[in-house]
Amino acid sequence: MCLSTSASSCSNWEPYSNTATISVPQAEGPVSVYAWFEDEFYNRNSSPVSDSIIQDYTAPTDGTLSVVQGDGQLTITASSFADSSAGISRYWMV
Repeated sequence: MCLSTSASSCSNWEPYSNTATISVPQAEGPVSVYAWFEDEFYNRNSSPVSDSIIQDYTAPTDGTLSVVQGDGQLTITASSFADSSAGISRYWMV
C-alpha cells in the first residue's frame, strides 16, 4: 500500500497493514490523505481512495459570560465566543 497527501502520485510503498501513519502538513483547514493498494501480482488500483479531515489549531476567541442568581437557580448567558474554523461545539461549566 502507499499513502500520500497528493492525489496524483505516491512513491513510498510499504506492506499492507490495518493501521498506518502518515505525516501531514501542520496547517489550518482541510487535509486529504490518499491510498493506493497492490495485490500479490503487483496490480494496483488506478485511482486512490481518500479521506479528509479538518485541522483546527486556533482556539476560540473569548467572549463574555454573565450569571444572574434566581430563586434556587442560576441563569448563565454566554455571548461573543467564536471560532472561525470549526465553530463552538460544546462547553464545560466548572
